[in-house]
Amino acid sequence: MIYTGVIVAEALEDPTLINELMVEKVRITTNKHYHLYQVKLTMDTIGDIARQLKDDWFMHFWRDDHLLVVFGGGKQCFLDPEDKSSWVEAIAYGISRGFEEDRLHFSTQGL
Repeated sequence: MIYTGVIVAEALEDPTLINELMVEKVRITTNKHYHLYQVKLTMDTIGDIARQLKDDWFMHFWRDDHLLVVFGGGKQCFLDPEDKSSWVEAIAYGISRGFEEDRLHFSTQGL
């Protein structure tokens, strides 16, 4: 299964891992100069990237039928992109980790 996701280089302990991924788009934000990469990857690769995710970050990946949210520290949540009630656990967990609720929107629009 192939997932799409956006990875922020600054969220990874070793951002050079991005060089090994299939990158579709790149964007650098103007406010904090974050380096964002829209990538295509497998579940195995998501696991490799998740192990490099800093504790105070999260990432999410999507396919047609579901979303996968990965928080630093290893917590993963599978969500239904069409059913926002399935997002409750992930949002509550993110808030408990200090993320502002408006950052926990898990968009599937990409870059």
